Amino acid sequence: MDYMQSIRESALEPHQYRFGMAGENQDDTIERFLRLHDKGIALNLGSGGNYQRQQNIGQLVKKVIAGDLYKPIIKNLDEEGKNRDEIKPYTDFGAMNLLLKGQPQRNLYLSILDAKNLPFRTESIDIILLLGVFNALRQESLKCQSEYTGSDFVNQVIGECYRVNKQKSHLLICNNVLEPKQDYIQIIQDKGYEIIETLEGKDAEGHTGSLGRYLLVCER
Repeated sequence: MDYMQSIRESALEPHQYRFGMAGENQDDTIERFLRLHDKGIALNLGSGGNYQRQQNIGQLVKKVIAGDLYKPIIKNLDEEGKNRDEIKPYTDFGAMNLLLKGQPQRNLYLSILDAKNLPFRTESIDIILLLGVFNALRQESLKCQSEYTGSDFVNQVIGECYRVNKQKSHLLICNNVLEPKQDYIQIIQDKGYEIIETLEGKDAEGHTGSLGRYLLVCER
């Protein structure tokens, strides 16, 4: 299946994935908080190239920024036999851009960005979604032995989220249960967020290989 076809068929995914990687019934909580910010800006951080999910978010808020993280790619050994790291976009937005030209959604903006250094003003974003991002990055990073894993990286990303979140705004983090929940809770609280809701749910059987996911709803 080519990339364009996979995007068009994304509507066939389990309903719980309509905004991103979420566990059973967690999508309803995500929708509820998106609706709280219907006049605001949503940042879908680590959005991937799934056009349908961005549409679903954009229908509930004034503006959605679909921003994808960077991933490290190890180049081939150079002439001296040393590995060199090259940072490239994690997702190619080309196919999504083609779909946008055919079905323009005026409140959707695509952005390649580094989660450790977000290109937004302090207190400018109403709601941030981080759905299934950290586990995906950890898997990529372990292959490359890169900096994009571990508590230092999580600290930096959540710190940047706190900086750009408005007062009384929200950050929603959904992780595979393999990610240590208490470690995330500690980092989130240390950065200044209050965790106002937690929800655990099964993953869709046979789709991601995860036994379940937990959702942390954080308020600045």
